Amino acid sequence: MLEKIVFLILSAVTLGSGLVVVTQRNLFRAALYLVVALIGVAGLFVLLDAGFLGVVQVFIYAGAIAILIIFAVMVTRRVMYPNVPQTNTQWAWAAGLVVILFVILLLTLAPNEISLPIGNLTMGGVNWPEESSDAPAGLVELGKALVDAEKYVVPFEVASVLLLVAMIGAVYIVFPKRDTAPSPADDADAQAEVEEE
Repeated sequence: MLEKIVFLILSAVTLGSGLVVVTQRNLFRAALYLVVALIGVAGLFVLLDAGFLGVVQVFIYAGAIAILIIFAVMVTRRVMYPNVPQTNTQWAWAAGLVVILFVILLLTLAPNEISLPIGNLTMGGVNWPEESSDAPAGLVELGKALVDAEKYVVPFEVASVLLLVAMIGAVYIVFPKRDTAPSPADDADAQAEVEEE
């Protein structure tokens, strides 16, 4: 019973913050709500006894990727202005497409076959397993593969280096440009300060 209550709370938090992400007009606040949605997904992973995926979700997505998105939003000063429109004119088309894709996904994943009035098309009928006991063993193998030199440790480290390069590039973009050579006016001011002393 307690698991169901926690599941409902986490689902409400995840879906609610995800809805705010796509409806929020302020891009910075939308990025903050994205962090909340990703943490909610991590909680759902923990409820599914996939603790490793929950930790990866918090560290990589809610930690690194979301902070990188927030940092990129703050670096691009133009989107932080309140008078700049935060939405485009095609939001209605996008919303309609999302609803259509959601209906197709529901019809595809339905446990029973559904006959559609379009020709002889049937969708659904997925044979869902009752219980899977292989998940923890698969997570152990995934964890070992991520740190194994012969498997995925090199792509894992390359991704971390790419994130580091992106952060350094963002910091470089933030700093204002300065001329390296001082102007004659600066030389005159410096000389006047020396003469006064």
